[in-house]
Amino acid sequence: MAESLSALVQSAFGEADELRPLVRDLRVRDFQSVTLGSLDFGSASEIGDDQPLPTLGFAIRQAARAGALKEFGGAIGFSRKTMSVFSDQIPAAFADHAALTLPAVERRLLAQALEGADCPTVTASGLDVSSLAAAGVLMRNSTNASGQILNLAAKTLIVPAEMETTARVLREAMGARDLALLVIPELSAPAKYWLACDPRRSAPITRLRLMGGTTPTVYRYVTPEGNTKLALRLETDILYSGQPGLIRGGS
Repeated sequence: MAESLSALVQSAFGEADELRPLVRDLRVRDFQSVTLGSLDFGSASEIGDDQPLPTLGFAIRQAARAGALKEFGGAIGFSRKTMSVFSDQIPAAFADHAALTLPAVERRLLAQALEGADCPTVTASGLDVSSLAAAGVLMRNSTNASGQILNLAAKTLIVPAEMETTARVLREAMGARDLALLVIPELSAPAKYWLACDPRRSAPITRLRLMGGTTPTVYRYVTPEGNTKLALRLETDILYSGQPGLIRGGS
């Protein structure tokens, strides 16, 4: 039963993954601390005929906080009466939990990463055309650790629930339908927003996953008293990597 439930919750969790357009997944070997950063080369120089190759510069911008895989979950025990009455509904309950409740864990981690990120900030307050345009200019002029301008395009607008309607109206008024909107109710600042680039180009937000593993998983758990329960486990962490491509705005 645990194996089939694992497959079910993994499918439901994957389909409900709101953060996929924003994060770059990094596979790590274990639960040890992981140091992230931006490792960048300098500008390429023209190579002259019969001339030695010029040396490319190299610079590192290290993230302020190290990450490490964390485990979230717990054991679930069903009485015989519950099993007899609701046995046909238990798989759906696991799937609903994976699709509706577990994503909140990663949203909380994302909110912490965003609010603690030392990223460029737009001086204009509020979320309006001028503020978003200024954030877009900052995004285009983002530089790597070697000082190279990256010409990054804004891909995702991240807002708290309080700014969702404003963001939708503004996006429609600007004709920016290609700008994805991600609403994170767990953000504590109701008047701040973040603009992020496509993580395939630069990955300021990194999500950790266990190498060779799948998450979340359901497994059999035996309590110290010898009782058998079903347990659910999610292994993840989300942090600001220090790479360019994240702009903060609002007040």
